[in-house]
Amino acid sequence: MPIFAPRKCTTCREKFVPNSGPQKFCTSCRQIAYGRKGPAKCKSCDVMIEDRGHSARYCKTCRAERTKELRNASFKRAYNDPRRKRKLKRFARRNLTRWMSIPGNREALRARERARHLKLKLEAIARFGGKCACCGETKYQFLSLDHVDGDGAEHRRGYGLKSPASTRRPHFLRLLKRDGWKTKSKLQVLCMNCHIAIDLWGGCPHNEAEGFDVVT
Repeated sequence: MPIFAPRKCTTCREKFVPNSGPQKFCTSCRQIAYGRKGPAKCKSCDVMIEDRGHSARYCKTCRAERTKELRNASFKRAYNDPRRKRKLKRFARRNLTRWMSIPGNREALRARERARHLKLKLEAIARFGGKCACCGETKYQFLSLDHVDGDGAEHRRGYGLKSPASTRRPHFLRLLKRDGWKTKSKLQVLCMNCHIAIDLWGGCPHNEAEGFDVVT
């Protein structure tokens, strides 16, 4: 930072060290010239400020509120900045890669995910009947959810699940649970045999009332 030679103030003729080359007034005279010295009204509430320090233009109350508003506005701009979101995603990917590279972490994560998904599946099965609606199978390993009216794709699109990769069962079940298991589509529990038979052949051999003919 350059250091300028002392010079005399144009107003009071006192010597001072300028901060910049073209500066012609000392600090006191500059404050008087710009209205920053002596009592003045608050710019916000018009209350007289007797002791306002160097350059205070607001009373203490208004200054605190203004500082809070400016700080919140600054935080909001920073939070909504798209660069921040991209940076957080980049950091998250990097940290996940580092964490997954540690021996044992990948297996532990998969075990936790399987346990969480199993708990969610059992809760969904219990909510929609607890057994196969066709043959009465109760082992959860064989059971799955079925849309009675065949509107599964439309139901998933209602949650914004469009691509095949985004329609995975755990993701779909989490969305159902978020809504309290309430849905416009009619759901039922079927075992995989009955589910596939209904999808491929239009009926299940277990249900003789439908007159389903078994192909031999």
